[in-house]
Amino acid sequence: MSAPGNAAPGRSVDFDLLPEKLRAWGADVAERMQCPPDFVAVSGMAALGSILGRKVAIRPKIEDDWQGEPNQWALVIGRPGVLKSPAMEEALRPVKKLEAKAERDFQGRARHPCAR
Repeated sequence: MSAPGNAAPGRSVDFDLLPEKLRAWGADVAERMQCPPDFVAVSGMAALGSILGRKVAIRPKIEDDWQGEPNQWALVIGRPGVLKSPAMEEALRPVKKLEAKAERDFQGRARHPCAR
């Protein structure tokens, strides 16, 4: 990927760095959308991190129960019209499906509090 203006060129993402289950998906999305693979890979990893949330913790002290939950941030930068938003939307689609299901489940329990 070439850098605009005087900016130094960046390195493009290597799909081998993604979890194995996401590699083919990320490459397919980038190819079909004709967008830089970075947009899909970065957004996909951030989406995956949001799903894991507090389910993963790090306990750096052997004799202490203190733990920290990892926090991941992502930033996609590109010129206007290079498909940043569509690539991010595609990467977030599975998260949005899970969110919609959780909302439906929550609303169902709210209407029928005794039902499980």
